[in-house]
Amino acid sequence: MSGNVLEVRYKVISRQMESMNHAIAALQEVANSKPPNSPEKQAAETCVKSLSDTLSKGFAFAAWYSKGYTDHRAKDLTAFLNFQTSVATATGSLLTNLLIPTWITEKHSLLMSFKAPKDRKEEKEDDASSDVPTNLPAEPIRNAEEFVCLTYLAFIQNILGRLRTHVMSVLALFLALTLCLSSYPFDPRQTLSAILVVLFVGLGAVIVKVYAEMHRDATLSHVTNTTPGELGSEFWLKLFTFGFAPILGLLARIFPGIGDVVFSWIQPSISSLR
Repeated sequence: MSGNVLEVRYKVISRQMESMNHAIAALQEVANSKPPNSPEKQAAETCVKSLSDTLSKGFAFAAWYSKGYTDHRAKDLTAFLNFQTSVATATGSLLTNLLIPTWITEKHSLLMSFKAPKDRKEEKEDDASSDVPTNLPAEPIRNAEEFVCLTYLAFIQNILGRLRTHVMSVLALFLALTLCLSSYPFDPRQTLSAILVVLFVGLGAVIVKVYAEMHRDATLSHVTNTTPGELGSEFWLKLFTFGFAPILGLLARIFPGIGDVVFSWIQPSISSLR
């Protein structure tokens, strides 16, 4: 994730709104085609009611966001809170009334029968609905699954945004510490340099381990269209970008000559601020 977290979240919300429209249309069609008092009709009507309420709250949030997203004083997130609460309620309704009763009738494992994209193209079009019960069409199930997945995706994005904030804070504090120790001859120099090296190695190992495990996660890999279990060149490039400034600060502390060169670059900027 990069940029403003609320802006990134709003992209997911726009996807949720689109998914809700599709799910409501498909479920309404099911409700109209089923006999009165049938379980399918009651489940579809319950889900449509919950989704319609969520959709109205989503429009209210969109109206607030379109007016105040550039105003730093717009701190009243009541519309956003109401929408999120409604999304959770609609997700629970879809899971309870529609998806779980459908999932428990499926016979094939999504993990064991997973096929590569090349093999998927060779499947027949009706194979995608082979696990859907005959009393419900495939389209409402797929739309409901998409909406539920987007709800969990929004939660995952929140966690990733917080992790990014923590990592950036740690790197900024480490860089500030190295520049502070490089700008004044604190003693004992060798001991402080050794402590910085230990801190850098320890922090680097933890950050690499956390991000590598996330990058290898099968679910997150499918979401980001990367190969599960593999660390590609993009991962190492981003990791190097994150660690370049702390490494430069650490080298400036260990080797004073590098620090003199760095300070010679920033000295004109500091002088211009006086």
